[in-house]
Amino acid sequence: MLKVISLSDGEFIVTGGPINREIRGMQSKFHYSVDIVARLSLFYSIFRSVKLITALRRPNRYIAVRVNTLNTTPEKVLNKIVEAGIDARASKVYEEIIFVKIDGPFEIKIANKKIVAKDKSAEGVYMGANLYMPGVLRMDNDINPGDPVNVITKFGDVVGYGISQIASGEKASKGPVVEIKESVYRAPNLYTLRPFILGDAYIASVASTEALRWFSPERDENILCVSPTVQDLVYVVQLVGGPSENIKVVSKTELEDAKLKEGLRKMKLGDWERKLRFYVIDYKQIRFPKNSLDAIYITPRNSKIGIRPRLTATLTESEILAFSRDMLMLINNLIPSLRPGGRLLFNTNSLDPAEGEFVTQKLIDSWGLEPIAKRRRWTTPSVLDIPYSDKAIRVYPDEKEDHAYYGALLIRE
Repeated sequence: MLKVISLSDGEFIVTGGPINREIRGMQSKFHYSVDIVARLSLFYSIFRSVKLITALRRPNRYIAVRVNTLNTTPEKVLNKIVEAGIDARASKVYEEIIFVKIDGPFEIKIANKKIVAKDKSAEGVYMGANLYMPGVLRMDNDINPGDPVNVITKFGDVVGYGISQIASGEKASKGPVVEIKESVYRAPNLYTLRPFILGDAYIASVASTEALRWFSPERDENILCVSPTVQDLVYVVQLVGGPSENIKVVSKTELEDAKLKEGLRKMKLGDWERKLRFYVIDYKQIRFPKNSLDAIYITPRNSKIGIRPRLTATLTESEILAFSRDMLMLINNLIPSLRPGGRLLFNTNSLDPAEGEFVTQKLIDSWGLEPIAKRRRWTTPSVLDIPYSDKAIRVYPDEKEDHAYYGALLIRE
């Protein structure tokens, strides 16, 4: 039987019976933890969870490219991509989005020798990237430079075929460990193209594009962005017409802050560092003056049970619920700084309602926030029968060629 404990907090345990056997069979097949499989099965049904996880384990058919319209036009970027011989087309939904085709799946040659890659590196090889030493988990003992090898996951799934550049036991200081010749999927290397080198275009998400359109930041507003991706920070700046000291950017750690600024520099937008206001603040201590902010955009740490492709996911239920508690703590600390009539956009790349719908429900119940839904051009409402979820943004990977996504736009009364 499936025993449910304190479902309002998103927590339950699985004990015995045919449902337990089905869940453990899915764990073995998909290499997702029992806790993840059980939670998705509870909220979406076992049959739907199979579709969701199957979709998560493969990439989108297209890469979504967002054009930096402060620098150029979508037409110019599309022409440059097509001129490079890459299959691409303009979005029919958002004019600044271009879709670039990912090829695959392909059959992979089987070699006699194998190198086991760490989870994230295996997913990169799966998409055509070379394997580097930090991503190596272990190697067969008899590998020599020039040997054909398969790169596999720790569960034995073959993700690539290539030529080893080192011998077993050797530590490579430079260059790849395996030069990949065949992969299950093949994504074009867009970052070698001029529009990407110059920061005229960047890989992004259609779901977050729609969510930030709902957010509608304006030039004269005091805007706080908490742990944004560099892509979404750039889009916030695009939407307000350029960098401004009114935009505050908060990172939790010095490393997170450094990576965000490095991302801007790689996009040739390093001058924005002087024009935006950056902070590093431990989220337990985060505070801004009361009623000082017009708009808050929050991307809290989450399980990322929604990023594609994800071949393996080993998170436990306690870890997922810890993310949920941290989200609530962070947002609760920030709401007093939001002026009456101000708005908050909370978003994650998780399918678990403990990191989405349940957080929104608690914020509304605690603070009297009003959920707002605007025109949907790409996303859908949540399918879950949870209060206020009909006004939230959801993207399900078995329905859309995008990462899973949750977003809620809330107005402070």
